[in-house]
This record gives sequence, structure tokens and C-alpha cells, in this order.
Amino acid sequence: MGTPRTVVVRVLLAGLTISISLLGAHRSSQAAAGQLTKHTSRTVYQANWRRGWSWPTQKGMLVWNGHDPSVAVAPFRINHVRRYAVEAEIKNLGPRFTPGDLKVITAGFGIVVQEHSNSIGWYFPSKVQGLLAGFVRSPAVPGFRCIEAPQVPCSFDDAGLVWGPYSAGLTRFHPDHRPHLFRIDVDGTVYRLSIDGIQQGPPIRISGYGRYGRIGLWSLYYRIQVRSFRVIVPPSAQSGTAMDAGSLETKVLTWSDPVGKLTFNPHFMMNAEYAREYHVSAAAVDQSGRLLSRSQVWGQPASVSFPLKPKGVFAVADSLTEYRTPDGSRWGLMNDVQADQATAMSGGGATPIALPKVGDESSGISFAARDANGRSLVVDELSFREGNYEGHFTTIGYTDMTDSSAQRDGLLRVAQLVAGRISSNPIQSLKIVGLAR
Repeated sequence: MGTPRTVVVRVLLAGLTISISLLGAHRSSQAAAGQLTKHTSRTVYQANWRRGWSWPTQKGMLVWNGHDPSVAVAPFRINHVRRYAVEAEIKNLGPRFTPGDLKVITAGFGIVVQEHSNSIGWYFPSKVQGLLAGFVRSPAVPGFRCIEAPQVPCSFDDAGLVWGPYSAGLTRFHPDHRPHLFRIDVDGTVYRLSIDGIQQGPPIRISGYGRYGRIGLWSLYYRIQVRSFRVIVPPSAQSGTAMDAGSLETKVLTWSDPVGKLTFNPHFMMNAEYAREYHVSAAAVDQSGRLLSRSQVWGQPASVSFPLKPKGVFAVADSLTEYRTPDGSRWGLMNDVQADQATAMSGGGATPIALPKVGDESSGISFAARDANGRSLVVDELSFREGNYEGHFTTIGYTDMTDSSAQRDGLLRVAQLVAGRISSNPIQSLKIVGLAR
């Protein structure tokens, strides 16, 4: 699951090539739905693979060959129940793709909840949709390099969630070839992922996925073997905290902003993922009071212009991080500035950008790069902080097409737009919620 900085690198080297070939996604047929009551406090469904499952069985276990994306819907529904959990013991038998396969933007396997077929989704265009929980991987592609470690290819293995066009990396997780117990707890609009009894990152509050009762298993280009699958309704709830994924939506760039219409999926980065990508300790991240960030890349052919994306620019990236305090956002700004400088040095050095101050303080640089075909690019980066928020923005344009002043003006206006939204709507992402035991 790529970070804002990694996605930008992939844009640099791939020229915003998006080749997602998931149209052959396999969907299981809907079987007779089981029923349960709100007062159940036990295991209410234990899978029998011979009854209602579309995937084949082998030696008493459910298996999927991984050649195509697939969802197997369980012959059991969760209707009108606020709190429940789904557990599955899954063994990784290996991927069905090779590095360099650009159609595989995301791969993985796990449990799907809130599955429905009422809308067309990014990952399953053939009308298979839901909230995916489990192992999520962005495969390494030859030539793609990480910003913070340019000597190695980028590959991100996470315990994570994927819903609609969104994704969240919770903790680093790479499954070996032993069975692992995956569990997703659902409490209304709050989701909590555990693997082998260990909670993976904080619970996340996600609105808009509480209306559907179908559950099951999913695989994106991975061969898997499933030993067991069951549904549990916990008897009680406890108070706790959860990250509200929707709180940053009111501040970041949206489809109504004139920056482009072709996008990479929005991604929420939690603290464990941040510590890994920025090469800082988990303790330092926690001490900073960092909550979460949301990032996205907006693109359009370089020949097309928008009010906030001048001609010659083919990508605009935005990332916004929330901290508990302004001291935390200052710490985040320092990390982004240092990462920008490291990136620029790997390409031959950077030039500071003289732009008006954005927010409480800001910093910008410009440097040269090349795309996968060797074409010259100009990359402008601007980081700022406003209160307890820290933003990072990037514009990438072709040197022979873009006007440098126009590109920087677009970068400045994008940052100012988000800074203004922060000051007018300082809603926090950390929410107090009831969580199932």
C-alpha cells in the first residue's frame, strides 16, 4: 500500500500508467441466507465448505488458485446486528503475479464484510464490493524506488483495510506459509482487524458501509487455503477510541477541485506505516501525537490544463496529516522537509522555492527528475503546517512543456486551498466510541 511519497515516485517513473485488469473478477453465487438475532452471544455460524461456498475444496479445506481476483460470499447473512466478528484461518500458498506486472496494483487476501453488489468498485469492477480486511500488498515493480531508500524497490506488505476506493495500512505484516487467524470486529461503523490474536493498529471508523449483511473471503492474485470460517456475536461492548477516516475528507482536495480527474486511490496512513516509511521509531511517532494522514495523487494528461493544474503538469499529489498538538505538526513538517531534501539529492540536488508563507510556516523546493522513458521532469514540493495539521503537496511536470512559474503558482494555490479548509474546520480524527470486547 503506497505512501504519498511512494505513489509520487511511481507516477514519476510510470508516467501515471494505471493498468488495473480486474474485470475478470470472480464472484460467488448467493446462497440461502442464514438469520441471527440481536441477542445472540456465541458462535452463530461455522462454515461447512460443502454447503453454499463457490470456491473449490481440497483435502477438506476451501482453496482459491489466485489466477483472478475473487470473492466467495458465505451462505450466511448478518442482518440488523450492530456488533459481530468474523474469523478465518487462512494459509498463504504464494502469489500469482510477478514483479513488473502493472495490472497488479494491489494484491492480498482476507475477510470481506459489508459485501454488496449495488455499486461498481475500483478493485472489483464486476460489481463485487465491500470492506476488505487482511493482508494487502503493493507489489514491487522493477525501476520503482522508494524515496527514503532509493537503493531498493518499493514493496509494501501490510495488515490493512480496503473499502471502495480507499485503503489504510495498519501495521507491517507479511504472511509466511503457516496458517494465520484473521479476525475483523465490526461495531456499527467501527472496524478492528486482528491477526493471530494481536490487534493490528487502531480501530477505524468508516461511514457508509453499515447497510449490508453479506460476508465472506477475498483474494487478489494470491493462492490461499482456508481451514475455518466462523461468525461470532460478542456479548458486550467497552469504551475506546477509533480513528475517524472521514474527518480529513472535509479538508483535502476533492473531485470538485480543478486539479484533474484521474486518481490513484486515497490512502490513510497509520502510525506504524509512517514509522516504517520515514525510518523513525514507533516511540517517536507516538510521542509526536500523530493521529493519521490521508494522501492521494490527481492526474491528467500534460496537454490538459485546469485552473489549479497548468499545462505541462501531469500529476498533483496532496497529503494531510493530523496531530494532537501544533508541536506534533512541527515535527511532521521537519520530517517532510528532510525527506524532500533526500529525494532531491538522489537526483542531483534541489533549489529552494521562494513562495509566500502558507499556514503557520512552510517550506518548498524544486528539483529535476526523469520518467521511465528518460524524459526530463520538474518536481516542485511544498510542505506547511497549520495548527495541528501538516500538509505536503507535489506537482510534477514535463520540463519541455510546463512554465515553471505557472507550475509553482498552481502548487501554492492548492496548498492555500487546503490550509483555508483546515482553519475553518478543525475537526479531530480521534473519536470516543463503544468497541466490542
